[in-house]
Amino acid sequence: MALVTGLSAADPLVIGLVLPPEEAEAASLRRGAELGVAMANRLPGRLVQLIVRGRPGQWGDDGSETARLVLDDEAAGLILPPGGAGSHLAMQVSGRTAIPAVTLCGDTSISGAGVPWVAQVVPDTVAEARALCRDLPAVLGSNLVRWALVVPGARPGREALKDLRAGLQAEKQACFAETTWEGAGSNLATVVQATLAARPDAILLWLEPAAAGRCGLALRRAGFTGVLAGSGRLWQSRQLTAACAPVWMPLPALREADVPAARALQQEWAKTQSGVPDQTTALACDAVGLLLVARREEEPNPPVFPPRQPLPGATGPLAFDAFGRRLVTWELGCHDGREFVRGHH
Repeated sequence: MALVTGLSAADPLVIGLVLPPEEAEAASLRRGAELGVAMANRLPGRLVQLIVRGRPGQWGDDGSETARLVLDDEAAGLILPPGGAGSHLAMQVSGRTAIPAVTLCGDTSISGAGVPWVAQVVPDTVAEARALCRDLPAVLGSNLVRWALVVPGARPGREALKDLRAGLQAEKQACFAETTWEGAGSNLATVVQATLAARPDAILLWLEPAAAGRCGLALRRAGFTGVLAGSGRLWQSRQLTAACAPVWMPLPALREADVPAARALQQEWAKTQSGVPDQTTALACDAVGLLLVARREEEPNPPVFPPRQPLPGATGPLAFDAFGRRLVTWELGCHDGREFVRGHH
């Protein structure tokens, strides 16, 4: 495994964050990485520096910005965004340079790409969909038969649909509606009408948090009283309101060993922010921790990445298979109209 060369122990350890300007969760992603670095720099050992790159432009610029992080900034590890296109381009740089990378993209195409040195810190979409299909009926005490999907447009929607279909099929569930919402500037009322026309028992809102909040509110106002659910990215989302509750989401179960990491993140957050950090913030913080475990080890014993042994994380145990997919024991979380509650098994 090729390590960054030319650095002394006195030089800061650089973590590179690939952050396309159009990334919907850019603020949460950046804040989480900053919190992770701040906590790391209170520990003994080498200082850590975060460098953020991203620019508007044509397809391919995310790969160029990643290359600059590695070649110009001498990044020793990379954090890649939730968007699949940006993550795939950046992964190619990681694979060619043997720089460890942690992605927040849940597409199964990430692990299927076969790029070494990449860890998916977010559980993949198929696994999340299966957890919802399997556990929600038991928690609610009702048989959910008719499922509907709402996904974003373009490539993110195509990847989400492919994975959600696979998750439903694996749990022997049928999808009765697949609706694409392009977001701002498109007709949300049409999406709501088309989704409700299928008379679903449950609707999976596989959208970024702000869009999921708007869509969920519109569905409730249109009279939908069934189950609303989405990915774990909705956990602690400030865009989910009481008017669209309840909204369910799958979460990695916290072990006792993970509680200190979750508490440390909350304490760091509370120094400058009110409320609680959302899931993207927590995932980005965990991504920093994963990269530091890999990079604070010294030559001539280069680390294995992703780590083979589970590590405590703010979002639950950080454990991975040989393909970099996160291994999860599931529980359900819910925004019940007053607060977020976890622990429904």
